Amino acid sequence: MVSSRSMAQRPHPFVIDIKPAWHTPGRYTYSVGRIGKPKSYSAQTFATFSEARLAAQAELNELITAWERDSA
Repeated sequence: MVSSRSMAQRPHPFVIDIKPAWHTPGRYTYSVGRIGKPKSYSAQTFATFSEARLAAQAELNELITAWERDSA
């Protein structure tokens, strides 16, 4: 049976995590990856949670695009 849901509506297997940088107080870092797999971590820290979230979202969007392309 074929689902009527499009790829854009299909849940993706990725998660993001944003947290304070342990080595730089007052700054934030993020990780992005597949559920249950090793994650990639931000190469830099960010001044605010919002900045880190935007950077993580951009990386997440790239991963989702590649995943959808590879799943087609």
